[in-house]
Amino acid sequence: MKRKAILTIVLVIIAMAVMIRLGFWQLDRLAQRRTFNADVTAQLQASPLTVADLTGSTDLSGLNYRSIVLRGRYDYSQQVALNNQEWNAQPGVHLITPLVLDDSDQAVLVDRGWIPYSQSDSTKWSQFAESEIVEVRGRILQSQTSPLGAPAGVTHQTTWFRVDILALQKQISHRLVPIYVQQFPDSAWKNLPYRSDVNLDLTEGPHLGYALTWFSFTAILGIGSLGYVVSKRRLPIRPQSQSQAQIVQP
Repeated sequence: MKRKAILTIVLVIIAMAVMIRLGFWQLDRLAQRRTFNADVTAQLQASPLTVADLTGSTDLSGLNYRSIVLRGRYDYSQQVALNNQEWNAQPGVHLITPLVLDDSDQAVLVDRGWIPYSQSDSTKWSQFAESEIVEVRGRILQSQTSPLGAPAGVTHQTTWFRVDILALQKQISHRLVPIYVQQFPDSAWKNLPYRSDVNLDLTEGPHLGYALTWFSFTAILGIGSLGYVVSKRRLPIRPQSQSQAQIVQP
């Protein structure tokens, strides 16, 4: 019994330690979420960037979700489709088009918005062409790394599952800026492609609730185990039966 009690205590201590660790892990996740939210909020509230910021020495890696205003010429001959996109629960693709910047040899990939799958064949994309010289207002997004890139032996791929700028650079003749832009919706624009802003969740999520849950489980297990041990020690000694209490007379 003593060995069994020791084993039980050890298991309880291990379980409590694991639950405490999970609680602090959730608090770490909460801190990371708050830092992310603060960084994104700062970018959302900052003034828009311009073409000069892209072609200069500005570090673009920390500018995710920053708004930007660009002016240039679309090269529709090198646009591609981003697959598995939805609009009001309808499947389709997004058109990703290089925008050759004014007075620059560089281009920015612009997500111009959603079209239905019925129009996703590249032979039908000409109907979605806009003015040759355009001003684009949108939000900066970082390149999406693709583990596979373009399939081996394929020199040009019109359908992609990620906006992987390094992989796309292999088939686009313009020198690409290492970010892409999701174009803002415009109330005056009623045609395809349909545009939408980035969907951001800036809440703190469930991490604080999860942390409190793990700490509560720890307290319940610890207090419950201690109460059980105390109650066992206070149990009255069971009286001996009459046969056990009989004293054999000499």
